[in-house]
Formats: sequence, C-alpha cells, structure tokens
Amino acid sequence: MERIAGMLEVISSDIMRLPFLRILKLTGTCVENVPKLPQSSVATRLKVLDLSYCRMLKEIPELSAFLSLEKLILKGCEMLTKLSDSIGMLKYLVELDVSCTSIVELPNSIVNLKSLVVLEIGGVACKSYRCRWDDGET
Repeated sequence: MERIAGMLEVISSDIMRLPFLRILKLTGTCVENVPKLPQSSVATRLKVLDLSYCRMLKEIPELSAFLSLEKLILKGCEMLTKLSDSIGMLKYLVELDVSCTSIVELPNSIVNLKSLVVLEIGGVACKSYRCRWDDGET
C-alpha cells in the first residue's frame, strides 16, 4: 500500500491484516475517526501515524496499542480538540505535532513521554495553549 489520500472517509479495521505496515499516511483524507486497533501486529509495529490535514478528524482513539509509535503527526487537524491521556503510554514517541489543531490543553500524561524530542504546538488555530504539568504550572 503506497498512499491513501483524497476523499477517503472511512478506515476499515481490516487494516490489521497488513503485518508489514510500519508507516500509515492518511494526509489530507476526510476521515473523522481512526478505528480503534486492538493490540495486533499492525498496531504494535506501526512506527509512523501521519494524519496531517485530516480536517474532519474529530478524535484520536486509545493509543496504548501503538507500542512502537515514534511519530504522531496531527498537524492541521482543525476539528481535533483533545488528545487521549493514553498518549503517555507511547514510550518510544520521538515526535508529536499538534500544530494548527483546536487542541488547547495537553493531557498531563504527556510528561511520561521520555523519548519525546520534537513537540510542535504552534499554529494559526492555536490561540491560547495551556499545558498542565504535574506540579500545577501552566
């Protein structure tokens, strides 16, 4: 599977049948939700999930199944208003891009991302960004 783009609106949970899939790019598609993937070989081996500019995307599923995820790109997902607390379980996540989304507060669990090197949070849709840390700072 090289590229899924354009007018795609639904992602089938049958995607779990692609055991060698490491990068899933859904850039610019019309998906509203990413299907909840159980801990399957696909979910646990996926390294990159690129949902950039999925302007209809409203929510991200429970992320704990994505054990090997290194990059989560949500840039330009204008309807996305929050991240799941389960993001803190992604111990190999190196890059998180939530720029140009409607997310105004990052979950406290983000402090558990010990491998995180790049955090992109700026952008036009981000008017006031708050990040609550365990010690109560904003």
